[in-house]
Amino acid sequence: MISRFLFNPILQYPAIGFVLLLFLWFAYLEIKRKQKYLTLRIVVLAFAMISVLGILLRPSHKSVKNISEIILLTRGYDSKKVDSLLSRHPQLQVLRTTSAADFQKSELLKNWNDLIDKNISFVVGEGIPPFVLDLLPGNHFAFIPCTAPVGITELVISKEVIVHRKSSIRGAFNSSAATVLKLIGPGGVEDSVRLKNGHHEFNFSLNPKTEGQFVYSIVAQSQNDTIVEKLPVDILPERKLRVLFLFNSPTAEIRFLKNYLSAKNHSVAVRFQTSKNNFTYEFANLIPAEIRNLSSTLLNTFDLVVTDEKTFSSFNSAEQSILKNAVRDGLGILLAASDFNQPAVKRFFFTDPIHLKTDTVHLELGKKKYVFNVGFSSMADRPNLESIIRIKNRIVSGYVFSGSGKIGFQQLRESYRMLLEDNEEGYGLAWTDLIERTARKKTVPFKIEIKAQFPFYEDEPLTVDIISSGLQPALMVDSYTVPLTEHVWVDDFYSGKIWNGKTGWHKLKLTTDSLQKNYFVFKESEWHALRVSRQIIENQRMQKTEDTYTSLLESSWRPIPQIIFYIVFLLAFGCLWLLSKING
Repeated sequence: MISRFLFNPILQYPAIGFVLLLFLWFAYLEIKRKQKYLTLRIVVLAFAMISVLGILLRPSHKSVKNISEIILLTRGYDSKKVDSLLSRHPQLQVLRTTSAADFQKSELLKNWNDLIDKNISFVVGEGIPPFVLDLLPGNHFAFIPCTAPVGITELVISKEVIVHRKSSIRGAFNSSAATVLKLIGPGGVEDSVRLKNGHHEFNFSLNPKTEGQFVYSIVAQSQNDTIVEKLPVDILPERKLRVLFLFNSPTAEIRFLKNYLSAKNHSVAVRFQTSKNNFTYEFANLIPAEIRNLSSTLLNTFDLVVTDEKTFSSFNSAEQSILKNAVRDGLGILLAASDFNQPAVKRFFFTDPIHLKTDTVHLELGKKKYVFNVGFSSMADRPNLESIIRIKNRIVSGYVFSGSGKIGFQQLRESYRMLLEDNEEGYGLAWTDLIERTARKKTVPFKIEIKAQFPFYEDEPLTVDIISSGLQPALMVDSYTVPLTEHVWVDDFYSGKIWNGKTGWHKLKLTTDSLQKNYFVFKESEWHALRVSRQIIENQRMQKTEDTYTSLLESSWRPIPQIIFYIVFLLAFGCLWLLSKING
């Protein structure tokens, strides 16, 4: 054991000087008296002065000692590896979790919170759950993982799954035999893929037909086993848009697109210019009104303007300027079947097109293959460009950001052929995502985010973040109120923590707004391979190599009790008083 003392750094030298002068003065007085027991009186006086120093400086005692090192056994640990560790480090104390197999001379860890003040040197097996690692920010350990689990080890789902829109489910599967993976929905098998033995990636396509909360399944079938995992999907409704079509003359492409959008309950207004000062109008899900001149007031009532290169170039400079300003303020504009050759369009996009040798593209949409005419130009890649349909170096459709809004483009010609062939799915893949993402962004007073990865388990915490536009949020989960705290440095950013008590669907809802978010809670035994794989990765981030393992020391500053100095002070002066009586 190593000991040191810590004193009050401000009073240390003045106090020592003062007490030393006091000691010399009292010692001088004792010598001047010429009484018996002078040496004893000087020693007692020294103890009295030391006690005064202790009262003034309040010293602390530093104690440094060896910490009890721990090896933690979690589910799936290899007992042979544990025996090997104990043979090299016999001083290790063995702890095991409730889910881990029994081990000789091991102590049961009943609660994860008991690890907070423990010195964990080794973790063996599946590792410590991420929410527990958050309680141990400064604790690094040597991690010896279990063998890779069989099953889905990675999973990425589209952030939002919207009805009639294609979404993807990507992941990775680990197996010891050839496996068939199937995505099964309410209507049967949605997609499937065959994988060889080993660790392989997979990709499912999902195109839901009905909104609502559904529980899909991912089924893995091999010669050795069949694994079934539940996949909850909250399918959101399509956003209802207000779309304005501006064209010089009607075309089949525009009429089919207008009918398609109106059938989806979007509000549509169409204006055709029959002559210089004459217009014809068509309306769907919208009150008819005359639209002769473009104005910022008019454009603010719409989410998207659909036009083409020729029509845009025919607008006068004032109308083009109004459109540009409206886009910068958030409006979306979509140029259909355009080649970006007109100077006005080039200025609008702030770019020159790439001229290509071919004027056709081959696409597979809705499980059917098509050859479309597209013109001889394409948009060039740039940082603010998002592509929707891309064929190698040709960007067929996409959008660029301009201020708060977006400028979209669609180069496909005669895409309505898909509707004539009753391929509504393919037509939706060509247009729906482009229109939705180009349109004006929906403004909401609040945004809810669950700060955790899928899946969510019962009896584990979830952190919920809320971004507000300035209003005070009030959050509920099911029928319970969730306490929220605002970030110290970031205004209108709130966080709350919830614990899920049972499996199934749960609902987060703001009582101050209609916004809600649904999520699903699983049993601890579900999605085992995915959970373990992620847990291993999180534990490896806390990793220190076994070669750098050393016994750790724990140091602490313990103040010496002041009562000791007061007792010594009283005893010393009592002894001096007694000696004076003896001499008297």
